Amino acid sequence: RDDGLNGEIYYSLIVGTSSNFSIDPYTGIVSTTQFLIGAVGQLVLTIEARDRQKGKEQMSSTGLLTVTVVDANRFSPQITVSFSHAVAADIGSVFEDAGVGTMVLIVTVVDGDKGMNGITTLTVSSGNEDGTFRVKDNGMGQFALEVAGLLDREKVAQYTLQLLASDIGQPMKTATHIVTIQLLDVDDTTPQFEKSLYRVNVDESVLIGSQVAQVKAIDGDIGINANLLYSIESGNSPKWFD
Repeated sequence: RDDGLNGEIYYSLIVGTSSNFSIDPYTGIVSTTQFLIGAVGQLVLTIEARDRQKGKEQMSSTGLLTVTVVDANRFSPQITVSFSHAVAADIGSVFEDAGVGTMVLIVTVVDGDKGMNGITTLTVSSGNEDGTFRVKDNGMGQFALEVAGLLDREKVAQYTLQLLASDIGQPMKTATHIVTIQLLDVDDTTPQFEKSLYRVNVDESVLIGSQVAQVKAIDGDIGINANLLYSIESGNSPKWFD
């Protein structure tokens, strides 16, 4: 180790080394000069150290500093939904007799980060407590929401589900999206009379066309599936009633 100026060391970055960094010529502290966004990976800096002696050729040497820039988890996932049968924005439908595995919608999740920070998962965070639906990972940020259980419009007419997309970065970032799934009716309910047996008394001299009774049945379906027609199947011979 030299004394005086000969022992003082001056630090510098060799020309051509990354412009993202600077070095304090007296302390050797390397600092960033700008944001490192987009510079993910390894950057190799060539550093020169030389003494400050006067009158003679300065002595110097070089060393390498490898800086590994890791991707910051800067972006939250973004969710896009596409229904198999769309009704309106974020509202879709499926027939109540749809079998297990029937696809209801496709969810595309995009994350602007790279590497592990850009890997995403999707779950149904609320509205699916009975496990009626399931999420299938199709890869490349695409997920399918499928029927996983028995649907019954007469019991539950529609589902409001909250989709939760998460990345696996640190810290984790998430996004949510609300969708509504309406169940379309199929004719799966048998009409039921309000009474199992009707009894009426009729005078034998009643005029033709006189009302003698009124029966009523109900059907749990909706729309045209709930429209009822009445007829007399037996016990009306000769045809005294219509």
